[in-house]
Amino acid sequence: RGALAATLCRTPATAFAELVDNAKDAGATSVKIGIVTYGGDEEHAVSVRDDGKGMNRKGLQKLFGFGFSATALLNGGIGEYGAGFKSGTMKLGTEALVLTRHSASGSMHAAMLSRTMHEEQKIEALRMP
Repeated sequence: RGALAATLCRTPATAFAELVDNAKDAGATSVKIGIVTYGGDEEHAVSVRDDGKGMNRKGLQKLFGFGFSATALLNGGIGEYGAGFKSGTMKLGTEALVLTRHSASGSMHAAMLSRTMHEEQKIEALRMP
């Protein structure tokens, strides 16, 4: 197996750990994980909230891309491939919605990663305007 394959989240536990690590990398001192049930007990959503510094538009675009890591050099190579968020969220579900407020600028942004939409529409590339 290649080095990238070794970094992918293989279990829900490693997926949650990846999301908590991302929050810590953003300077979070508090991370809250919750499970919300809706649609008559048939649908569930995982919520991960933190008090980190948030992301500006460019940072959010990079989060949804592959191969970028703002923390790789700081953490001795951890996060080197920029795949943890994508593999972690897709291990936990089929959609990921990110809502963020950048503490330095006050800007707020949202982005969604949807495996369901990509599969249904046969989308082969991830694009964010």
